[in-house]
Amino acid sequence: MRPKRELKKFSNLLKRLRLDRVLTQKQLLDQLHKGGYDQKYSKADISKWEHGYYRPPAEVLEILETDILKTPPGLLLNAADYFEEAELRRQENIISELKQYIQKQFRLLAAANNQQFFDIDAGKWVTPSIDDQLESYQHSASPGTQSH
Repeated sequence: MRPKRELKKFSNLLKRLRLDRVLTQKQLLDQLHKGGYDQKYSKADISKWEHGYYRPPAEVLEILETDILKTPPGLLLNAADYFEEAELRRQENIISELKQYIQKQFRLLAAANNQQFFDIDAGKWVTPSIDDQLESYQHSASPGTQSH
């Protein structure tokens, strides 16, 4: 099992808060058990939270914030949600950039072969523009490229 990228910043925050309060994972676990979570969680769970494998449930985050780490209410829960949303936005941006790159390659290929291509954004078949044809020609004529 690998750490989840979107949880890494959250897990670093959780660990930093614990260390700032000079608590070991064992001490944190003991306090969590006193908070009503007897034997439900182990030191291994805390380690997994701090290494980004998964985050604790909301009710545990609430106890960690208010009773153990003494942070403002919602800090850990909101941070976890924020970092997960940021990771989703990053992934959406990558997908969008890949989509644009692939669409451009289809346009250039279609222009080089004097054919239509399916424009994903328009949702229809289109003829490459003069600019696409010119770019395709320049690309095929540039040094180091092979023409097919």
